Amino acid sequence: MEDPKSREDIKVAFKAGGKPTQQNFYDVFNSFIHKNEDGLAISEEGNLGVGTSNPQARLQVDGGLKIGDVPNVDTSQVVQGTLRWTGAELQIFFGGEWHNVWAPQSEPRKETYDQLDILVRRNNSPLSRPFNFPANASKLLNIEFLMDISAGLFFGNNNEELLISMHDTNGNTLWNTAIRQTPGDRTDVTFSSPVSGDVSIENLSSFILQFEVVKRQGGGGQQLTVNIKRITIQYIPA
Repeated sequence: MEDPKSREDIKVAFKAGGKPTQQNFYDVFNSFIHKNEDGLAISEEGNLGVGTSNPQARLQVDGGLKIGDVPNVDTSQVVQGTLRWTGAELQIFFGGEWHNVWAPQSEPRKETYDQLDILVRRNNSPLSRPFNFPANASKLLNIEFLMDISAGLFFGNNNEELLISMHDTNGNTLWNTAIRQTPGDRTDVTFSSPVSGDVSIENLSSFILQFEVVKRQGGGGQQLTVNIKRITIQYIPA
């Protein structure tokens, strides 16, 4: 068949009062189905295209897609896989409830704990210190330590290392690291350790840091002493 006429062409043809032909009816239905002027198209495979005349998926949108909210209805009436935008969060419905797909994230913030003077020595029992999280902390990103190292002749020479771990008040490990440093005494040494994974601290008000100097392998060496002077945590606020 011929290419479909535009709606304006069809209007003119019918306004003239002529007897509609088979082609006229074809043009009317074809224009309605494809809605060429509106940028809508339905392929022979049943794919719907918005902004494209050749959709390659069941729904293809070439352009922005605006999603609205879903009224507060009984969740038994919501279809699995439904998307909604609440005005603050993009959510998808599955498993009988709404789940966040994305929510705007606040800028990272820092909390510093200084004037600590936490002395950690080799051969001593692990040393633990409690701290309070910022009231609005949601996700842990990074932990930084400022420390002095003394009598560390073999520190970092496959012999001694400083183990640090963070726990919640129930003893669950949130983060841990092993720090090795070049031999010799050093002051104001900064170690920064990114927190891997999605460590949520939204419902935690406090945490415990545990420090321990251990000998990894090999012979003697002087006893290592580490003085933790400042700790800075980077976090995402709620």
